[in-house]
Amino acid sequence: MAASDERLAQQALRGDPEAFDTLVRRYYPRVLGLCRKLLNSREAAHDAAQESMLRAYRKLHLYDPSRRFSAWLMTLTARLCVSLGQRSQREPEPWEEVGETDGSLPDAADGPAEATEKAQVAARVAEAVRSLPDLYKPVCVLRHVEGLSYQEIAEATGLPIGTVKVHLFRAKKHLREQLADLAEAEFEE
Repeated sequence: MAASDERLAQQALRGDPEAFDTLVRRYYPRVLGLCRKLLNSREAAHDAAQESMLRAYRKLHLYDPSRRFSAWLMTLTARLCVSLGQRSQREPEPWEEVGETDGSLPDAADGPAEATEKAQVAARVAEAVRSLPDLYKPVCVLRHVEGLSYQEIAEATGLPIGTVKVHLFRAKKHLREQLADLAEAEFEE
């Protein structure tokens, strides 16, 4: 049975390098994915992900074991990305090229047409998220991709909870507008 993140963090604090190495292997892909979504540059994301893991190691003594380790790490990563300016000046790269997936396999009942349609919808949603104003994107990604609570997002971004809620509301409105034709097509079928 795999050790819990909290237990591994405690072991790492006591000087066990293998414990922190396990945490890195467990979370680096997720940290890299968050960096990619917030920075839109493969090179900047790799640098930020490595820096985030290094900061996590250096600040491990600040981790509160009563909180989820993943939330603490994603908060630390989001703060780093926000401080790096949220967005690279380069053209955004597709998220899918990083190998990010939700880990699920295509439904065996889906034929090629359905699989293609699902891929097109996923690409449209990813593009709509990329088109969010820089002000709203981190809050949206942290909430709906990383699953952080309002409080965790507020801590990660340094925003008051009320502002987090307003940014999420506006991000959802923007996404609804960008994806309105998908919803209409769904109801036509």
